[in-house]
Amino acid sequence: MPSHVVTALHLNLRSAPDPTQKNVIVVLPQGTGVDKIANSSRIGWFEVDAVVAGTKVRGHLNSAHLGLIGTTFPTAHTTTGKLPIADLGSRATEKRSVTGARAYSIGKSGKPRSKVSDDQTEAATIPVVLLLHGIRDFALWQNSIRHTLEENGFVVEPLNYGRFNLLKFLAPISIFRRQAIKAIEKQVEIVIQNNPDAPIHVIAHSFGTYVVSLLMRERFNLRFHRVIFCGSVVPFDFDFEQVQDRFARPIINEVGTRDIWPALAESVTTGYGSSGTYGFRRPLVRDRWHNGAKHGYFLDRRFCTEFWIPFLRTGEIVKGDDQPESTPIWLNLLHIFKMKYAISLLVFAVILLIVPLPFDLACGANKTARIRQNIVQLERPLIGMGSSAGYSAGNREQWLALLDGLNADGDEVFSAMVAELRTIVMGASANGGDNNYNMFVSNEMSHKLQDLRTTIENAAAVCSLTLP
Repeated sequence: MPSHVVTALHLNLRSAPDPTQKNVIVVLPQGTGVDKIANSSRIGWFEVDAVVAGTKVRGHLNSAHLGLIGTTFPTAHTTTGKLPIADLGSRATEKRSVTGARAYSIGKSGKPRSKVSDDQTEAATIPVVLLLHGIRDFALWQNSIRHTLEENGFVVEPLNYGRFNLLKFLAPISIFRRQAIKAIEKQVEIVIQNNPDAPIHVIAHSFGTYVVSLLMRERFNLRFHRVIFCGSVVPFDFDFEQVQDRFARPIINEVGTRDIWPALAESVTTGYGSSGTYGFRRPLVRDRWHNGAKHGYFLDRRFCTEFWIPFLRTGEIVKGDDQPESTPIWLNLLHIFKMKYAISLLVFAVILLIVPLPFDLACGANKTARIRQNIVQLERPLIGMGSSAGYSAGNREQWLALLDGLNADGDEVFSAMVAELRTIVMGASANGGDNNYNMFVSNEMSHKLQDLRTTIENAAAVCSLTLP
């Protein structure tokens, strides 16, 4: 019973796991089922059995071009439902043979192209792995991971958005994050352009997981194959359901029970989550737990060889720890009681200390109440507007006396308001007679007093003061 299937267009079955030697037994076409016997002596290769023309043949295959049974891959179709027979040349030695040592490319009838080298034959669909780093990091780990993956038959492309400092990471504004996303987007486009037929895998760490998640959400034409997150700061409620056609399910999320940074990021600022500390625990993502693992635990050759290479090759998910240990209590408290809310309150308190409130509310409710009484005193004569108010244009001193009798209690804001009212009284025209004069003054003062009332009541509400 086959355990794997050839995913490359054609793959050399070799007598030894060494592509530099002339040791090809047979060329296996895409879709051929093979049965894995064991790992070969060379990392990244399998010893397999394959059935060719009814005969079982044993040899070695590069596992980067194998998928588990059930793996799907593009197939060719024609309008008639059949593919034409390929004419590889007139001489028997120019035709592809199931027992030949090499594969030949298709050329014009009777004029085959030159023999295809191993690199040309197998590199057409060699998977590409993108490595994306986190913050405060020169990403030196990418070098060792790159060598490990290349030794196992992958093409590796490190991505780089520069050193992202802690201030940029924690800033609750998007400008710095968008700059990093834009830089990575351009680099991914270059990789895809140079590897148009290759599956693109991604290994992202820390802030790199945030960048990848945003690219998947915003780039509708972007298709990753297998995706691995470690030290993830992606929110647990990220809408993977909306982008599930843009990656091969599931995403692997490496969770470290001693990785405090995702939880701190979620607690301190906006936009991030603690999925690297507590997992996603939802469909489309497989959380793989590692007890005692800190933020950089995953970034070495041993971890890559044990956990990532099997998944990138065939989709095999090596088990992590079955029983995750509890995270520290203090970290759980930070997860529950977010620091960003306490920081917001602290900033507001500092603003209250630095910026004076209207009417100097810090002095208490008594002073504010006296100013409120002044407003009431001003409003009383306005009730009987017109000639019945008893004020005439020639006797505007009565209006001024009313204003002068108010107790501003040293408050600059209220004093400025009284000065505006005096300007209204002094500037009003008496040409229209007493009634018109009083009507004008009353209306103008009513508007100003309403503004004053709204201001003082809003200010009092901030300090929970009860006004009379």
